[in-house]
Amino acid sequence: MRISKLRKFFKFSFTKYRKELQIRKYREHDNYGVDIITKEAGNFTIEPLLPSEPPYPLTYSFGPTGYLTKNKNQDYCSIITPWRNPNNYCHWTFCEVPLIHLALASEAKNIILPKELYHPQMPFQRRWIEILLEKFSEKNILLKEENPIRNPIIPINHDTLRAKSKIGKCLSFHYNQSRPSPYLIDVIESIKPYFLKNLRNTPKKIYIKRKKRMILNEPELEHVLQDKGFESVWLEELSLDDQFQYFNNATHIIGFHGAGLSNIIFCKQRTSVWEIADRDCVYPSYLDNVIIPGRKAPRVYYHLTSHIMKLEYKVLLSNNYLLDISQIEGI
Repeated sequence: MRISKLRKFFKFSFTKYRKELQIRKYREHDNYGVDIITKEAGNFTIEPLLPSEPPYPLTYSFGPTGYLTKNKNQDYCSIITPWRNPNNYCHWTFCEVPLIHLALASEAKNIILPKELYHPQMPFQRRWIEILLEKFSEKNILLKEENPIRNPIIPINHDTLRAKSKIGKCLSFHYNQSRPSPYLIDVIESIKPYFLKNLRNTPKKIYIKRKKRMILNEPELEHVLQDKGFESVWLEELSLDDQFQYFNNATHIIGFHGAGLSNIIFCKQRTSVWEIADRDCVYPSYLDNVIIPGRKAPRVYYHLTSHIMKLEYKVLLSNNYLLDISQIEGI
């Protein structure tokens, strides 16, 4: 019995270690050696706005999006591994959606997906799969676990860098986890018609409510925002299609840093986005390299997304989760 448990432990440990190696190899490179390029490499420079950003402009480099095809079986295209937490709304949207689309858009007839991607747990994930399979209905989908095809084509999207150069005292790869890629923006534009089949009226100005990590004087903020024509929205209670409608129709969006702001990828250009960020949760820190595992904080996901999409992005700073309401007077 003890030997059996040890075998299971070592098998689990080896599987986890192997997956980590695959993630580093296929999902976390600074430069990808793709031989078929779908989206060219590019740079984006953003001015400092968040408390977690250095006091100087920061340039984000993206490698090319494309496929590894040399000496590969052209009939099959396979996503080698999912990201570490595909059930997270932000990770799924920024990392998995563009990669699944890239795989389906390949010349291969057979697409091999890990079970975490083909049979996901969350309703928003299942809806995404439904939409992507509707767009690429001619493809034959296979489970990776059941089809160990040798040397399939491999799709590569540049959502994460591993560079160890420093931003202040902080290693730069801490700023480059699960980034929204330019290819993702192209994907969203191509699938918008699938979300626009059932149009409905939604408010032009929305405030995103959260059940966790919120400002302490939220009732006061909501009262002021209501006078300015904002409507409060619980995104957890909305379907993916409804969330698309809210963000695609909105002209003004305000919300505390969190996965719900991933939906700004559905916005139209020049939409005004205000991200509430607290000074207490600056992570990572370019000043002292303090990295606290599991601590939530304002990374640059939404600042970078807004820059790429040409949204009007601003930051509302709170202190100890209290927001100075005077900051929204001009909204």
